[in-house]
Amino acid sequence: MQSTMTTSKRRHNLARMNMHDLLRAFFQYAAVRTYLIVGAISVVAALHWYVELWPLLVAALATIFVYPLVWYVLHRYVLHGQYLYKSPLTASMWKRIHFDHHQDPNDLSVLFGALYTTLPTIGAVTLPIGYAIGGQPAPPRPLRLVYSPPAFMNFPIAYST
Repeated sequence: MQSTMTTSKRRHNLARMNMHDLLRAFFQYAAVRTYLIVGAISVVAALHWYVELWPLLVAALATIFVYPLVWYVLHRYVLHGQYLYKSPLTASMWKRIHFDHHQDPNDLSVLFGALYTTLPTIGAVTLPIGYAIGGQPAPPRPLRLVYSPPAFMNFPIAYST
């Protein structure tokens, strides 16, 4: 089966693409852009609400090691299990998130999975790790780089004498 993909109304033959063309097609894929945006928002939120740097770094490293293991276990034992494709309630979802990927693993439209399946998994794995290591987030601090109120807003409106 020839591996092709459509992005931005253009078809790509992934088997014949060089690295430059592959990267261009990769970043044209909407899910990849969504992952990058969600990742950037997560980094900004973590830097905004962290209490101490050390637990933040430990949680990030733990996530880097734990998430691939969880994804492998889900792929190996859940997606390759028989119960998802045998149940009428989950068969169509299983086909989209797993069977199609194995039919053509070079097709970027099925390589990464659908956002409705991957984003909840990412949150379900990474948020408990961050909470277990870092605890509750600190109260929000003002984002000085984004918005700085005018100087006159720092003065009290009424004075008591």
